[in-house]
Amino acid sequence: MIRNDPRVVAGSAQSRSPLPPPEVTDIITGDAHLQQILAALPMWAESDLPILLTGEPGTGKELVARAICALNPRRQPCQSINCAALTESLAGSELFGHLRGAFTDAHSNRPGKFRLAHGGTLFLDEVEELPLSIQPKLLRAVEQG
Repeated sequence: MIRNDPRVVAGSAQSRSPLPPPEVTDIITGDAHLQQILAALPMWAESDLPILLTGEPGTGKELVARAICALNPRRQPCQSINCAALTESLAGSELFGHLRGAFTDAHSNRPGKFRLAHGGTLFLDEVEELPLSIQPKLLRAVEQG
């Protein structure tokens, strides 16, 4: 069971603003497998490798991602985005940013989530719902760090 944390609330439909990450102690479970995962979080937090968190909705993936952010010794930024809420036309701009004038409503330069999370953690929630046209670009960005 994941304890409800009032600090972790859903943001807008398109993206979530950074919230203070919960500590590992905010995640309470009686499941032996999840306890093993929680014990490994400090090791994962020190790694520069991508981490894939899987599970059904409501199982605490975002809490685990925020705990990894909290345990990161570099204390770099933690960003999250709900990929299911992104349309094909919006996905590229939200993930990778855009320059002023790139499209009709681009009135200023805007960094994407990858730039905002540079050196830190980017939690891509419901990544399987991302439009297929963006997935190769996302894979390349993840592979290249």
